Amino acid sequence: LNKLLYAPLPEPIHLPFIIFSIYFFMRSLESKKKWRYYIIVSILLGFVISIRFFVTGGVVLFAMMLTLLVAKQYKEILKFGATLPLSIVVLVASYTRTIMDSGSVFQVFSIQKYILAYHKSAF
Repeated sequence: LNKLLYAPLPEPIHLPFIIFSIYFFMRSLESKKKWRYYIIVSILLGFVISIRFFVTGGVVLFAMMLTLLVAKQYKEILKFGATLPLSIVVLVASYTRTIMDSGSVFQVFSIQKYILAYHKSAF
């Protein structure tokens, strides 16, 4: 329990993207025009995974998919899944300079490894 006091908090620039992605996902649950919200959520998830470690975005995505699964909205899982490549587009766009300078897509994973190591060292 004491470790929670020293756990790293999401950066101020990271947190709004998480909050807004959850907000727009919840709006999609009540809307008739779900595609619009799914596109917004996918773009926001792209920002989430491009700002911090990939796992943060993965956890948020898992929670969203689990919500649709529990609600037995199987068609909506497919629709939402169809918009998820937009997240990858945002991620690649944010790392374009790194990829161009290094000549390798694997450099992105190297950066992610260092981000993970940094956050592990905080404990």
